[in-house]
Amino acid sequence: MSTHPIVSIPDFDSLVQLAQNDPVALEQLRMELVEQHIAGRPETQRQKLERMQFRINGVIRRASNPVHTCVLLNDLLMERSADLLQKLNQIPGKRDREAIDTAQPRQPQLRLVKKKDD
Repeated sequence: MSTHPIVSIPDFDSLVQLAQNDPVALEQLRMELVEQHIAGRPETQRQKLERMQFRINGVIRRASNPVHTCVLLNDLLMERSADLLQKLNQIPGKRDREAIDTAQPRQPQLRLVKKKDD
């Protein structure tokens, strides 16, 4: 059993209050908590986590609002999940089991829709 430091986060109500009153401080807290978590991992995991966090931060910077951020991060998650399924299907002996079809084009699960002005 590994002993990695546990990163504690504020309770939900405190996070909501921080989001409403000081979104910059909430973002700073998010970055600090992520850094603490990554720093507590073994070197091999740390490198992968840092690369993934770099991609996530890029998505967050690219987004125009919180909902857009959610949509873009969902797309990233779906992309990474499809990559994992493809790799799982390449495991020797997988032919004996039912393979998950990853050849079908991926349909977006979320779409950003602009509200029409009345």
